[in-house]
Formats: sequence, C-alpha cells, structure tokens
Amino acid sequence: MGGAYAPAGLFVGREQELTELRGWLTDAQAGRGRLAVLQGEPGMGKTRLAEELGAVASGRAVPVVWGRCPADTGAPPLWPLRRIVSQLPGSHHRLPSTGDEDFGSSAEGSAAARFAQFEWLADAIVQAAEPNGLLVIVEDLHWADSTTAAALGHLAGELPRSRALVVITARLLPASAAVGDVLGRPGVMQRQLAGLDRNAIVAYLDSVDGGRVDQRYADLVLRQTAGNCLFLGAVVRLLAAGVSLRSYDEDAARATLAGRRELIDLVREPMGRVSADCRHLVETASVAGDDCSVTELVAA
Repeated sequence: MGGAYAPAGLFVGREQELTELRGWLTDAQAGRGRLAVLQGEPGMGKTRLAEELGAVASGRAVPVVWGRCPADTGAPPLWPLRRIVSQLPGSHHRLPSTGDEDFGSSAEGSAAARFAQFEWLADAIVQAAEPNGLLVIVEDLHWADSTTAAALGHLAGELPRSRALVVITARLLPASAAVGDVLGRPGVMQRQLAGLDRNAIVAYLDSVDGGRVDQRYADLVLRQTAGNCLFLGAVVRLLAAGVSLRSYDEDAARATLAGRRELIDLVREPMGRVSADCRHLVETASVAGDDCSVTELVAA
C-alpha cells in the first residue's frame, strides 16, 4: 500500500480483486492468457495489487517481468517493452529496431517494419511463457507513447492462446489516448479500483496497534481519505504519532491533521497538472464540504 504506515507486507481491502487476478493467472498457466488493465486514481493501490499478484506468481514459479511507462517525454518509443524484453527468461533478448534496410523508406515500409516489430515482441513473450506461464506487469499506461500503446494492443490479440498474463496499471484521469487505444482492443479486461471501505480501514488500523484501536477512527479516516490508500497511509501515520489510537478524540485528531505539510504536498502534486478552472472547482468543494451538491459547485 503506497506510503502506508503499517507492518511490511500488509495487504487489506483488495481480496476480491486479487482472487480474480489469481484466477486469470491460473487460466494463463493453462494456456488461456489475457491482457488486463487496472485503473484507478493516483494512490488507489494499483501497484500494490500488482506486487501482490507478482508474489503469487513467484510462489508458483511463474517468472515476473516489469516495465514502467515514464512521464519523461524524452524516453524513446517502446521503452517499457524494451525493459520487459531484456528481462524475459531464457536467452538474452533485444527488441529489434524498425530500420528501413529490410522494408524500404516508404510509409508502407515503415508500417511493415512496425508490424514486424510488434510480431517479434508478441512471439518473444508467448515463447517465454512456456511451459509454466509468465506474468508481465506494465505500469503507468497513461504516460505511454502511441507506439507502446499500439504494441500492447497488438499483443492483446496474441495472448488468448498463450500462457502469458499481462497486467497494466493506469490512472482514470486525465483521459489518455494510450489507455483508450488499449482498452478498445477486443478481449482486454478492465477493472477499476475504488477506495478502501470501512472494513478494510478497520483491518489496516488494527495492524498498527495490535487490534486495540478505537474503531471510530476508521470513520474519521474514511471521511478524510475516501479510502485512497496513499492518503490513508499518510493520515494514519500522522494520527499514530499525534494521538492515542486506543482512545477516540476527534478534536485532537483533527488538530493533528490540520495544515500538515505532508498532506498538503500529497494534494499539491496532482493539482499541479490540472487547469486553473479545475483547481478553482476543487478549492471551492474543499471549503463547501461533502454536503455541497454538484449544482451548487457549478453555480459557484
């Protein structure tokens, strides 16, 4: 759980999603692979869920390879897939270039070269998945270049008869052409991660203090974080350092959280990427509170 103040290895609130992913891994090992996209707001635990699936795969002796789409616009095309190819089990692999020496310099030649590159990538992953399966994890699809998105879309069509499971993480917003391209391919599975519910937050708090936490703090934390794992970890860490979690004191808890730089920074980073109008709307909503309707916000 990103940024969580809790024992190492803690995993709560995603049991249903993990059960489904385990089933997809089992299917892949039986020769029915697929590509799945896990979507959610920043901090919803997409990477943590993928890590847990990776641990399951490792426990089954299934190789796990990772790639991440960088936010840096200077990254070369197909960067995450180049990283993945270099980790594939077996002989050393290297994604071929799309040089025009074999295909000519025309537009048709370039398209043919790209298709050949995508086919090589799919074949390499399908072959590496034999005989016991392969888990490929690609993070941050929302940052992907168009060529990476196209390659993943092509790969999706080759997986149903393979032993490979490809799991991709992506943010819900802002809208991304790369995410839309991959999700638009036949057979791609999509799952959206919502915030953790009260039961998961209770389990999380119990892990902090050996099950002796006043559970009313779960309601406070849920109101403060909406179950966002990243915010949850930061809020619980601050509360644990500032109040006794065994004795409920809402005033002391709110005073502990008020104006804390750690929480401000967590909000400031994503807000820096949205428009001024959007920031104004969020600022208005933060002042108006949970009872403010959408109509009232728009009017403001």
